[in-house]
Amino acid sequence: MDLAPHKVVSEMTKNRINDFINGRFLDNNLGAFGYEGSHIVTNVMVLGGQYFPREIGDFFYKNLYIDINGTRQHLPKQAMVEKHYRAVNGALCYILLWRGR
Repeated sequence: MDLAPHKVVSEMTKNRINDFINGRFLDNNLGAFGYEGSHIVTNVMVLGGQYFPREIGDFFYKNLYIDINGTRQHLPKQAMVEKHYRAVNGALCYILLWRGR
């Protein structure tokens, strides 16, 4: 089969709330994308070099608020990350990472 998608969406949902409660590392610069992004980007990269980024597009983030021991915690960029880029072959690629429930 010789397929050449013009749009690729790679989506991942992961619940890291227990990790946060237990003090696991937070990437405050890239948010959830900093430690989960490489896993989800790999899903697109296995399609071949023609799907590597040519032009980086927009980044969108949502913050997460959770209760830890009765205190509301603000976790910047930890609830959702969405990244868009144009691939070498011109395809639009969307990387979506959501905090699961």
